Amino acid sequence: MFGIRTPDRKVDRAAASHRDRAPSPRTDSSPENTSNVRRSIGDWEQGRVEVKPTRIRTPEKAKGPAKRIIFTKDTKVVTRKDPTDLTDSTSPPKYATKLAEARACVTKAKVNLGLSRNTKTEIKEAVTQAVDRLYQIIKELESKEEKAAQEKMTEGTGIRKEQTKECAELVGKIENHARLIKENSEKMQELQSTLEKYGKQERQQQQYTYARAVMQDRKSPTQQKSLLSVVITSKDEMETGEEVLERIRKAVKAKEGGIVVENIRKAKDRKIIIGCKTEEERKQLKERLKCAEKHLNVQEVKNKDPMIILLNVFKYNSDEDIIAALKNQNKGVLSEGGDKEEKLEIVYKKKARNPLTQHVVMRVNPHIWKKLTDVGRVQIDLQRVRVEDQSPLVQCSLCLAYGHPKRLCKDTAEKCSHCGGAHKKSECEDWKAGIEPTCCNCKLAKMDKIDHNAFSQECPVRERWDSIARSSISYC
Repeated sequence: MFGIRTPDRKVDRAAASHRDRAPSPRTDSSPENTSNVRRSIGDWEQGRVEVKPTRIRTPEKAKGPAKRIIFTKDTKVVTRKDPTDLTDSTSPPKYATKLAEARACVTKAKVNLGLSRNTKTEIKEAVTQAVDRLYQIIKELESKEEKAAQEKMTEGTGIRKEQTKECAELVGKIENHARLIKENSEKMQELQSTLEKYGKQERQQQQYTYARAVMQDRKSPTQQKSLLSVVITSKDEMETGEEVLERIRKAVKAKEGGIVVENIRKAKDRKIIIGCKTEEERKQLKERLKCAEKHLNVQEVKNKDPMIILLNVFKYNSDEDIIAALKNQNKGVLSEGGDKEEKLEIVYKKKARNPLTQHVVMRVNPHIWKKLTDVGRVQIDLQRVRVEDQSPLVQCSLCLAYGHPKRLCKDTAEKCSHCGGAHKKSECEDWKAGIEPTCCNCKLAKMDKIDHNAFSQECPVRERWDSIARSSISYC
């Protein structure tokens, strides 16, 4: 009953071992993954093993030793890292310069190139030459950068030296100015103390009274040297003013000397008015003009007497009452003229703000004008009336021009003295709104200062016309 046993098959040990190692993944040898089925003898003889699907276990990361804390004197905590983590935390080396980094890269490239055994020698030599050339280029660039930095530093040093020199000069100038300012301040303080000292002495010596203060504040009347004038006209009515002036120039021959003309101006009706300072100069002028008697008429102009204005005189006083009061109640003033003729003539009257009073304009002799304007006040009946100089200038209240009164004005529309518009001042919107006035006369004459009323005493055009009007008045 014994069966025939099959002899063992000769198997190469190397092949058997190779077959046994064929499955590359390692099988888990744990008891739970081991099969409980017994393998047959044939399987053992053939070296075959039943391969069942097994779970491949990835090696777990070995846990390193626990981190230990080392306490130092400064109580700093230092942790020891796992040697396996060094690859993750390793940072690339730092170099002092780019050239050092390039040198390190060249060395590393050559070392790695030497480790490559299968690379051809020609390729190695070419790569080595290329790496050496790159290193040379980087070296040249580094040297150029260093040279440029040195040049820039040299330039900056030169600029800083120049700036330092300029700053030193400026500091010196500032110190000089400070010294001068200090000296001037000391001198100013000395002058101020001296002025205060003399001011105290002056105040102690003089005792001002109310009357003296009033006399000092009051403006002195306008006194202007009158001119002795002649009026020259042409006998030919067809000649113009320019032609008459040309005849006068040829007759007088002022370039030859011996004659002085103070003023010359044109008037209406082709008249030329020439003014001289003295009677002698006027006689010389008339002598020169005798050679042109056939064509020119020469007439002397008699200067007018000056005028005064009596302010706020009661209206109940008639003209005769006013003249009689001046002569009888002010004998101390009028009698000082001696044997000179006393001329007292009322020219016109002006309205005052008080409806019970009026302003009286009078023409008087030059010596009476001087006495009355110096005194400043006269007695009229029961009043003490203020006396002032009256300008001979006439201004039209309709067109606001000079040289003629309202009754002789050719304009029909009234001009505003505030803005120069064709309306009354009481209807002026600018005046009601408080806007600055505009003088129409100064605006027409293209003056710089026009911010004043047309009746203002400070008007430049009025001052010019007033000077012309006073040139024919005899103040002395």
